[in-house]
Amino acid sequence: MKAAVLYEPNSPLRVEEVTLDEPQDQEVVVKLVAIGVCHTDLHVIKGVDPLVCWLRLNLH
Repeated sequence: MKAAVLYEPNSPLRVEEVTLDEPQDQEVVVKLVAIGVCHTDLHVIKGVDPLVCWLRLNLH
C-alpha cells in the first residue's frame, strides 16, 4: 500500500510503497481515496512540534 512518508522536518513528503502487518482480530484495513493535511500535520512537517519522533507515517 502507499503512504506519505516524512523522514525529517522541512523535507518533502514522499509517497512510497509500504508493507503492513495483516489486520489482527477486531481490526480492518480501510481503502482511502484521498487524505487531508491538518494544521497539526503542518507543524510536524515544519519541525515545530518537539514531541515528534521520526520516521513519520501519520497523515489522516
